[in-house]
Amino acid sequence: MGSTVTTGKKAATFSDNLGRNFYVLFEQTYEKNCYPHTPHWGAIAFGEIETVLTRIFGTASNAEGGLLQGRSGPIKPEGYVQSWMDELKSPAVIDVNNVVHISLKDITTIFSGEPTEQEKRESFLSELDRADFPRHANALRECGETTVDIYFDADVISLFCRFAPAWRVFGPSFMSGHILEDGGYSPKKSKDRPSIKMPGLYKSKKDLHGNIRFIGEKEEGVLSFIDDRFGVIGMFVKEYAPFEISNPGHFSASTKALRDHLENLPETPESMMLYFDPAKVKAWYWKEQVEKAARVVGDGVCLDQVPPEQMHHLSSLFPEAVTLKIVEQSTNARRLEQTKLAFA
Repeated sequence: MGSTVTTGKKAATFSDNLGRNFYVLFEQTYEKNCYPHTPHWGAIAFGEIETVLTRIFGTASNAEGGLLQGRSGPIKPEGYVQSWMDELKSPAVIDVNNVVHISLKDITTIFSGEPTEQEKRESFLSELDRADFPRHANALRECGETTVDIYFDADVISLFCRFAPAWRVFGPSFMSGHILEDGGYSPKKSKDRPSIKMPGLYKSKKDLHGNIRFIGEKEEGVLSFIDDRFGVIGMFVKEYAPFEISNPGHFSASTKALRDHLENLPETPESMMLYFDPAKVKAWYWKEQVEKAARVVGDGVCLDQVPPEQMHHLSSLFPEAVTLKIVEQSTNARRLEQTKLAFA
């Protein structure tokens, strides 16, 4: 499995003309399946603290399952996030007086070859218009690039970095500067842990690959498969940034609470029925698998009667087409009917 290996982190900061603190995050990485293993630095995020925290937690979610690792092997999201929190406490200070004007090139040159390049370009230009930056939007439309000042145009750069990678703007030279010892982002730990609704109500039996899938509400009152352990924890981590901002300092405890919650979930009750709507599967390449699953499920089947292979298909390949219900009545009759059909 290809993994990104993280080997170093640095944060830099400056205040713009409105007195707002902006941060640039730099990470040193290499790809595990590419040789030689030569770590390189690159900017991964730019913006105010809410923006860079969102990126930190989004990247941390990849550690659950192994897509993001350390030099010595697997790491936990908790450790990755904490290492960034330590960096943000003492970032390098960017001297805005020594920064030359930055050129933002037309976004189509960045995403050249991608089928969505024009869509991204138009979205970016529309956002510039909406944010009342017509000079930059017009320059990009007419000339293919625009010049920005890091001190006066931080909002424009931040918007640009929503559509293009931050390393297109910030090179390694921005990592230099005097270190702001204990003067960066270091909020006091809140007294209360954030109130978070834990995902998952039940855990299913194992599929043919030995994986357990969790069952929860995909919308109000509707049960379905939500994901496996790695997926549930990964999504929890990815969406955690707002809770860290509102209640700082509780990420590790909150994540441990989720792990304990998933571990202690009950198995699905015998009366749980599975229903499958093939029309909700949009991917044409699953046609054969969908047809087989539809024959197995019919107009509804007891979940514990689903064969392991179909459990994998239904819970992993197209869970959007599955709903689950606990049906107390007629379950035994349906189970008996299925048994008779199996021996017919």
